[in-house]
Amino acid sequence: MSIPSALHLPSSAQANTCASSATSAETGEPTVQSEVKRLVEKRKGVEEQLEAYFDVLKSNNCTMDTPLVDREGFPRSDIDVAGVRTARVHIIGLRNDLKDVFSEMEGLVHRGLPRGEEATNGVGEEDQSIMEAEVVDGIKPFAKVDAVAPGSPANAAGLKRNDLLLALEAVVASNHDNLRAVAALVGRSEGVALSVKVCREGETLTLSLTPRGGWGGRGLLGCHIVPYIA
Repeated sequence: MSIPSALHLPSSAQANTCASSATSAETGEPTVQSEVKRLVEKRKGVEEQLEAYFDVLKSNNCTMDTPLVDREGFPRSDIDVAGVRTARVHIIGLRNDLKDVFSEMEGLVHRGLPRGEEATNGVGEEDQSIMEAEVVDGIKPFAKVDAVAPGSPANAAGLKRNDLLLALEAVVASNHDNLRAVAALVGRSEGVALSVKVCREGETLTLSLTPRGGWGGRGLLGCHIVPYIA
């Protein structure tokens, strides 16, 4: 599978233009709704690109850590070495972009942008609540770690029983689909370090979790998680 040539993020100038066009008519400052819309669209764009580049790895039967040279040190002939290398570089960059988006979302919750009548012009109450939920879901627990096996990838990552899962890469409360999105992400990420954000006794922690088989137990993580209902 070749690298998707049309995949690219908008330039900073384009992003700034889009963001500045949706502002409060009275203050000239971004409204809650305009900022949420911008971040949600940016998040979706990054997720789509990540999916496409992971498809490149999958089509070559590769992970982020699969060797690209044979035992004699020559480039492997059974895979698109250049394509895999390019995909890996883009994946690393896009993951960082996604982390930045989530950081902006969290900051938006605490910053409290201008609200009022001018902030809701053209936005219905239902749309407003949905958009605000997108931001809140960036830090809302959606799963609970019920058990962690000794010597497992989850144990090595530092996960502990009763940790509340806030985000696993792009999987959050608004899109985990009864944890099916977690299973899908883990299934296609063997050998790939995933960023996982958890809440432990009121403290937010960011850990690095690498799914892998052959660790001596069941599954790629070695932990049991269940949906979390506050």
